[in-house]
Amino acid sequence: MSPLRQGALYAAALGLSKALGFALLPLSASCLSPSDFGRLEILTAFADIAGIVLGLGLVEVLYRYADRARAVDPVAAELSGLALAASLLAIPMLVAGSAWLAEGLGGDPTETLLIGLAVAVEPALAVPLARMRMRDRADLFAGLVAGRAALQAGLAAAALLAGFGVAGVLAAGAVAGFAATALAVTWQWRGDGIRLRPSAWLAFFRYGLPLVLAGIASFVLGAVDRWVLAASVPLAEIGVYGIAVKVAMIAAALTLPFEQWWYPRRLALAARPDGGAAAERGVALGLVLVTLAAVATAAGGPVAVALLLPRAYGDAAALVPWIVVGLALQAAGSLLNVGAYARSSGVGPMVVAWAAAAVAAVGYLALVPRFGVTGAIAATLLAQTWRLGHFVWLSQRSLPLPLRYRAYGTLAMVAVIAVTLSRLPGAIPTQIAAGAAALLVVAGAAIALGLAPSSVRMRSGGRVHA
Repeated sequence: MSPLRQGALYAAALGLSKALGFALLPLSASCLSPSDFGRLEILTAFADIAGIVLGLGLVEVLYRYADRARAVDPVAAELSGLALAASLLAIPMLVAGSAWLAEGLGGDPTETLLIGLAVAVEPALAVPLARMRMRDRADLFAGLVAGRAALQAGLAAAALLAGFGVAGVLAAGAVAGFAATALAVTWQWRGDGIRLRPSAWLAFFRYGLPLVLAGIASFVLGAVDRWVLAASVPLAEIGVYGIAVKVAMIAAALTLPFEQWWYPRRLALAARPDGGAAAERGVALGLVLVTLAAVATAAGGPVAVALLLPRAYGDAAALVPWIVVGLALQAAGSLLNVGAYARSSGVGPMVVAWAAAAVAAVGYLALVPRFGVTGAIAATLLAQTWRLGHFVWLSQRSLPLPLRYRAYGTLAMVAVIAVTLSRLPGAIPTQIAAGAAALLVVAGAAIALGLAPSSVRMRSGGRVHA
C-alpha cells in the first residue's frame, strides 16, 4: 500500500475518531454539569496513569525489536502474549479494588469499575494496533480505530440522552474497548500468533520498564494537575479546564495521521548511513504540521467554545490558546527526541521525563494554590519547555541530526504573533477571518523558510529512503 493511501486511511480513521469525540462535546456539556465534568476529569487522570503502568512500554519495545518486514515475527508474538497476560491479570484486580479506588478518586464504585475495565484491555489492544502500523496495514488499523470510536460515541450519546450521566459515558468506553480488543487479538493470533514465553520477558522489561517510568513522569506532567487542582478549586472549575483541554486537543488530533506514519519508521531511517538529513526533513515536516495545527486550534478553539457550548463553560475560551502552546511544545519534544530513543536502553527518555515532571510538580505545588487553573497551565508550559530542551540536548549527543534551529525558531515566532493578532476583540465572523489569515501567514512562512516540503518518501515495499 502506498504511503499516500496509508496516510489517507490514518487521517480518515483518526479524524473520524476525534471528530466524533468533538461532536459529542456539546451534548456532553448540555447533559453534564461542570462539576460532573470535573469528576470525569479526575477519573480520566486515573485512567491515564493506570494505562501507562499496564502498558509496560510494550509498544516501544515492539518498535525497537520486532522486524516490520517479517510476515510472522516471534518477538511480536511474545509481546502480544505478555500484553494479553497483563490485561487478563488487570481485570480482576481492578474489579476487586474499585470500591477502594472510588474513595480516593471522589467517584462512586460503579464509575471507578467501568473506567477500570476500559483501561484493563488497553495493553492487549495496543500491541496489535502497533503491529498493524508496522506491517503497513493501515486499512485494518483505520477500520478498528474508526469502528471503536463510532461504537463508543453512539453508546455514549444514547447513555447521556437516557440520563445515565458520567457512568453512561464510562460504560460506553468499556464496551467499545472490549469489542475492539477482541477483534485486534484475533487478528494478531492469526498473524504473528500469541506466545507466552516468560523467559523472554526480562529482555522486554529491561527496555520497556524505564519507558513506563518515563510514562509515569509524563502523567505527572500531563494529568496530575487535576489532582492538585482538586485540593484548591471547586470541581466546576476543573470541569471548565477539562473542556478547554478537550478543545485544545484538536491540535494534537490534526497531527496524528503524520505521527502514526512517522514514529514507527524514524529510528530505522535515522540509523542508516545517509539517514540523518532525511530524518531531519521528516522532523521539519512534523514541526510545520504541529505549528499549523496549533495556530488553527488556538485561533479557532475559542470561537468553537462560544458557538457550541453552554454559557457555563464560556471561561474555557480564554484557556484554549495557552493549553495549545503546551501541546505544541510537547509535540515538538516528541519529534526532536529521535536520538534519545535510538539508544539501546530507555533510560535516557526516562531521565528527561522525570526531570520535566519534577519541574511540573514543583510548579503545580507552588502556583496552583495561589493561582488555580492559571497556575497549573503556567507550570505545564515551564515543564514542557524544559522537556523540549532536554530532549534536543540528549538526542543530539546520541544521534546528531542537522537541525535548522533558526528556521524552527522563526516559524514559532511568526505563529505566536499571528495568533496573538487573530485573537484581538471582534465579532465572531471577524475572528474566523483573522484565524484563517493567521493560518495562511504561517503556512507561507514555512514555505519561505524551506521547512514545508519534505523529500521523505516510502517505496511500496516498505523501504525508507530520501
